[in-house]
Amino acid sequence: MLWQVDKQAWMFLAVITIFNLCIDFVLLVTGGSWYDVNLSVLANTLILIYIMLPGVREAFRMA
Repeated sequence: MLWQVDKQAWMFLAVITIFNLCIDFVLLVTGGSWYDVNLSVLANTLILIYIMLPGVREAFRMA
């Protein structure tokens, strides 16, 4: 659905990315170390920043 620039795919990606960041935060708070979740946090943060860019949002809105 992302290849077809479907608005629902953008929403799904945003929800999953935020959910993953919340899970990583919970893991850090409950005694995990930064080294356990650093790759996940960085990847999800970059994905979230990318999908929130105005050009990307506009592309999915017009489809």
